[in-house]
Amino acid sequence: YGQAPSEEDAMQFFNDVLVKNSKKGEGFNPKSKPEKVSGGWLIRGTNTMSDNESMVASIETALQESDLAGKLQFFYVRDPLGVTNGENGEMFEPVDLADIWGEPVIMLMGPDVSPDRNVLAATLTTVFALACAAIFSIEAFSNTADVMNRVQTAQEMNDYDLTWLDDRVAPVFISIVATQVAHEIAHQIVAFKGKFKTCAPTFIPSPTLPQLTSITKLKTPPRNLRDLFDFAAAGPIVGMLTSVALLVYGAAETNAMDAASYAMLPSLSLDIIKS
Repeated sequence: YGQAPSEEDAMQFFNDVLVKNSKKGEGFNPKSKPEKVSGGWLIRGTNTMSDNESMVASIETALQESDLAGKLQFFYVRDPLGVTNGENGEMFEPVDLADIWGEPVIMLMGPDVSPDRNVLAATLTTVFALACAAIFSIEAFSNTADVMNRVQTAQEMNDYDLTWLDDRVAPVFISIVATQVAHEIAHQIVAFKGKFKTCAPTFIPSPTLPQLTSITKLKTPPRNLRDLFDFAAAGPIVGMLTSVALLVYGAAETNAMDAASYAMLPSLSLDIIKS
C-alpha cells in the first residue's frame, strides 16, 4: 500500500488545513493532534458544518491550496480504534457491540492507498483476454456447416485468402469487446464526475467464455458513499443495456436476412452456452 505521510506532513495538515479552516468556522474542528496509527495518522474532532459532504469539500479545497496537495489523502471515517474518551485514548468499558466504532475522525494516508498494480502483468492479461475473445469469435463458426464447407473447399484449392471470414467474425468480436468497453467507460465517467482517479482496467480472460470480467482499481477514494455506489453500479447497468441493445439489433438484422446469409451465421453448442 501507499507510504504513510510523515509526522511533519501530518502536523502541517493539522495546522495549515484543519486549524485555519476551523478558525473561519469551516471544516473540521480538531480536538487532538495527529495520532500515529497503522498506515497513517488519526485526528479527532467535530464537524463544524451543516453536513459531512460540505465539510469534506471544504477540507479538500484547503488541502489543494496548500503545499500538501498530492502528498497525502484524508478520509472522514468512524474511529477504527473504537470508542475512546478523546483525550488519552482509553477504551470505554463495556463497549456496546452496536456502537463498537467510535466517533467520526480524520484519517490521513499516503497519496496512493490502492495496492500496487503490475503494469506489465495487467497488460499481458488484457492482451490474453482479447486474444481469447478473438479465438472465441472464430470458434463460434465451427458448428456452421456452410462456413466450414467453404473453408474446406478453399483449402483443397490452396486458396488461403480467408478475408471473407473477417466480415463475419468481426461483428462477434466487436460485440463481445464493446459490452465490456461500455462497462468500463461508465465507470470512468462516474469517476471523472466524482473527481476521483482509477487505474486503467484489466480485462480478465475465462477458460470457457471469451472473457470473465475486468478489474478497475481505485487510486483515490470517492468523496462519499453515493459516488462509490454510482461507480459500482454504473458499469454493470451500462454493460447490460449495451447487451440488450446488441441483442435487439442482432434480432432485427437476423429477421431481415435471406436464407443464404442466415446459413452463414455463427452457432454455439449447448455445452458452451450451459457453461
